[in-house]
Parts: sequence; C-alpha cells; structure tokens
Amino acid sequence: MIAAHPRAGAWAAAHAGQPTTVHAEIKALPVPGGGWHFDRFYWSLQSWDAAASQPFDAITLSYAAKTGQTEWYAFPQDSYLTTMAEFFGAEAAPVEVLRYVPLRRLTFRARGSGGEPLIGKFKRRSRFREAYGLLGVVADAVAEAVPGFAVSRPLAIDEARCLYYQSALAGTNLADAVDRENCDDLLAAVGALHRSLHEVPVAALPVADGAALLDGVRRDMAWITYFEPQHAALFDHVLALLQRHAGAVLGGPAVFCHGDFVCSQILMADEGWSVTDFDLCHRGDPYRDMAILLASLPYDLPLFQAGAGGDSPADGSLLERAAAAYLRGYAEQAGAQIDALRLAWHRIGAEIYYLALMLKKDRFARPLADHRLDLVRAQARRLEVFDTPTGADRVRVG
Repeated sequence: MIAAHPRAGAWAAAHAGQPTTVHAEIKALPVPGGGWHFDRFYWSLQSWDAAASQPFDAITLSYAAKTGQTEWYAFPQDSYLTTMAEFFGAEAAPVEVLRYVPLRRLTFRARGSGGEPLIGKFKRRSRFREAYGLLGVVADAVAEAVPGFAVSRPLAIDEARCLYYQSALAGTNLADAVDRENCDDLLAAVGALHRSLHEVPVAALPVADGAALLDGVRRDMAWITYFEPQHAALFDHVLALLQRHAGAVLGGPAVFCHGDFVCSQILMADEGWSVTDFDLCHRGDPYRDMAILLASLPYDLPLFQAGAGGDSPADGSLLERAAAAYLRGYAEQAGAQIDALRLAWHRIGAEIYYLALMLKKDRFARPLADHRLDLVRAQARRLEVFDTPTGADRVRVG
C-alpha cells in the first residue's frame, strides 16, 4: 500500500532538499499462552518546507484491529486527533509544527494575541486533560523550589479541540549541541540537573508501581524474542537475576521523576536551562529515570548516530565517557555515591526497553542492537557480583 500510493512514491522528488522523516509504529498485545495479537500500525511520512503556505506536510497509513480498517490520512487528518482538521483549515493563522506523532500528539509553536511565543499541544481525548493538569502541578512545584532550571507554565486549555497551550521556553536543544569536545562537560551538567529535578518535592503525582517494571521487562523480552528467538536463553538468565534482586531494589523512597528524561528534552540558553515534556512524570525510583537517560544516549544524540562523526555504538568509547560524565555529575550534585546494585538492575530494564522500542518503531539496526545486548550482559555480570558473599560490601561506586 505504501509503494502504490502516488504521493508516497513521488515524495522524495517533491521534497528534495527538505527535512523529511518517517515515523512508524507497530503495537501488538500479548496473547495468553504465547504469541501476539496485531493491534495497531501506522507509517507516517513527514516533511517541512518553510517556503510553503503550509510548511508542514504528512501522509499517514494507519491500521486498527478494532475496526479492521487500513486508511490513508493526509495531514491534518488523523484517525484519533480529529480536531486538528478544523484548526489547520484554510483560515487558520500560521503555526510552526515541531513534532507530530500520529494518533497521539502534535506540538506546534505559535504567537499569542500579544505577539508572545507559546506552545500548543493536541493530544488524544483521553489524555489531554491529564497532561495539562500534570504540567500545572510541575510548574507550581518548580516555581516554589527554584531548583536552577525552568519549565513551561500552563496557559489555557481548549476542551472542544483537545488542545492546550503552555509558555514557550528559550534555548537550543541540548541533544544537537553535544559534540566530541563538550561531551564530558555537558553530560556532567545533565547529571547535576537530573539530580536537582529529583530533589524537587512534588507530592501530587501518581506513584509508579515497582512490580509493573518487572512485568514490563517480561513483556519487552517476549517482544524481542518473537523477532530474535536466539536471545531467549540470555533473557531467561537475566530475568532470573532481576527477580532475585528485586526485593533489594524495588520499594525504596519515591521521588519526582520525569519519566522520559533524555537530552532532547533539555533546552540551553544564556539565562539558564529548561526541561520540557512532563507527560510521563510521576513519583518513583530515581534510578529508573537515570537508566532511561543512559539507555537513550545512542538513540537520542546525533553525535552517536551513523554518519554524525561520533563513535559507532559497537566501539562505544565516547559513549562510555558520556555515561560516566553523567553519573559523575549526578553523584557530585547529590553529595553521595551511586548505588551500583540499583543502577545495574534498572539499566538492564532500560536497555531491554529501548531494544524493544527499536522493533516497535521500525528503527532496528544490528550494530546498536548488539551494543545494547552487550550492555545487558555487562550489567548482568554486575548483578551477579551481589550473589557472592562479599557482594553486599560492594553496593556503591563513585
């Protein structure tokens, strides 16, 4: 269907020289007794052309098992974000689309009535009120705590359109700014910033279920081995290790966690740094938040992606330095050492999560997949240390 679509076939020629990207996702549900039920799929081709009357353009192929329908949608049509079509109609004021995730959300930059910059977000009907409420809770807590970074403030909500507005934050995306020369310094600063975020007292947030983390790891392992069954023995061993040490890791104090703290969620400006996108924020284990950041580096930073001039994931020397710098910055800000057991436990889960995500989002690359599996093995060996009589004396690392 993709190959046969006339716009998809002609897209490369029509958008030559313009920023273009493909977003894809497969969602499947586990079947009791084994196997998967194909639930949802989309493939979206997106392009930006600043000179066009509508600078953003996209076509999306979407399938839903609930309806059994497979349909094409030309932006701003979307099977879930149905209110976008009217907003982006012929009479709409120009806006800058920043990110479009079909069926889930669209983020844009616009101008308020007084000319001030603001950010608008379309979300699914089941999610937009909750996201707007979380933003308000976080903004109030950060304003009171003054932790050394800024966040957006909620401005207004449009109930009819499942749309809300928030203040725009100034700055350069940190992920794009990281290079070989500044990598250590910037990642250490990210670590210090992350610790400062974890220290903000935010009581009015949901508390993450620790047991659900293990369930998520099992589900991700099953998804990976559906495509790559040769990893089943490794995952059986790793899961047994996680279960054996779960009691010592889970159930600790819950702190304010971002939920998706990655470098591309951070903006750098002369007046200070900002953190964006608190849709997944909660109170939970800070080591899960830290592990997600570490696992995200080769996925999130252009420096570590193919052709960007950084180390390949298979080499990983610069990647290891970046991870060490982040942990050093976090520990120095905390005034305490890193708990090696908790970090290794959560890093296994985070690496497996990202490996499963590569398969869900059609971003699978063998070198990076092998790199992640090597990290899983390395972290598993660290957990095995705590099975020895002296392991309890080696809980912390600098």
